[in-house]
Amino acid sequence: MRMTNEVRARFGLPALAFSRPLMAAARFHSADMAARGYFGHDGPSGDSPADRVRRFGLNYQEVAENIFAAKRTNDGALPSRVLAVWMANPERRGNLLNGGFRATAVAISRAPDGSWYVTQDFIR
Repeated sequence: MRMTNEVRARFGLPALAFSRPLMAAARFHSADMAARGYFGHDGPSGDSPADRVRRFGLNYQEVAENIFAAKRTNDGALPSRVLAVWMANPERRGNLLNGGFRATAVAISRAPDGSWYVTQDFIR
């Protein structure tokens, strides 16, 4: 989250607040992708980012989600790598730099095969 707010500051945007319930939603999704070996915004059971955010008790006007997956990689380089990939993608970059969002949380899970799954959720 620190890195997200540093990027936002470079673009003159306000920092996003941390949300524990949003962290729970992001953690659930990263862990689910890692455990079940899929990569997508919707889970195999059909749950969407909005469903997960509501499940963890948040009300919102808008919700967005960035996800990332990588096979074995250097743990220390993972946050920088994820942010670089998201900034290079117009949709993901748009979520990071959306001035209307007020809160975010990021969660990382590791699969049994060593792959990493990252979820960042945003709400307005």
